[in-house]
Amino acid sequence: MKVEISDLSHTFPGKPPRPALQNLTFEVASGQFIAVIGPSGCGKTTLLRLIANLLTPSAGKITIAGLSPAQVNQAQRLAWMAQNPALLPWLNTLDNINLARRLVQPNGNPGLTAQAALERVGLAAYARAYPPTLSGGMQQRAALARILTLNAGLWLMDEPFAALDEITRENLAVELLGIWQPLKPTVLWVTHNIYEALRLADRVIALSSAPAQIIFDESIDLQRPRVESQPAFQQILARLRSALGAGSSPHWGQL
Repeated sequence: MKVEISDLSHTFPGKPPRPALQNLTFEVASGQFIAVIGPSGCGKTTLLRLIANLLTPSAGKITIAGLSPAQVNQAQRLAWMAQNPALLPWLNTLDNINLARRLVQPNGNPGLTAQAALERVGLAAYARAYPPTLSGGMQQRAALARILTLNAGLWLMDEPFAALDEITRENLAVELLGIWQPLKPTVLWVTHNIYEALRLADRVIALSSAPAQIIFDESIDLQRPRVESQPAFQQILARLRSALGAGSSPHWGQL
């Protein structure tokens, strides 16, 4: 699903008003994996919420496959995944996934069955387990399985692995790429981690401090899996750090 952002601005009301985004203009091709990075509070999540029709922009326009966010949301063609997997603790894993599937069924064509989705993310053996008994990584796998049942063409992912330990985070990122590549939904992935952005994404967009403006926008034309020591990776990394004014920190935004 192609996403088009044109002169998008958003200001939160208050005394004084708080500008979050300022005149953002960019396009995301259908099936592209975009990483959006920027400092805490710069407006990354606000951007996703605007695309998801959870907020109404102060100015500008968003179209998704030629439709408004409200129309796409009504057709249930987008999926949201955040740090909190939002699993109901009184339902087992399979029932959590089936609940989402039942909720979208009247207005769309569900993707994988719940059991097939759990198999795809390696949780088939935990279908009857309850969320409190699952590790953080397993809960996020369940949240990813939920997305796979929805047949969504646009995935909005707000730092879904940020709360996990680094090894689990990296393993899940590799698994996510393996799931995304054959399906090719459009992905907007918010992260603070520069290396994660460059390893995963087809393209990286960096935002300035609020009110956010685009300060870096570059395609990452490197074959996957990407090796951080390769010269081309390091060259892109240097340009990105320069744009961010990040010095030598590998995890800019987590200082």
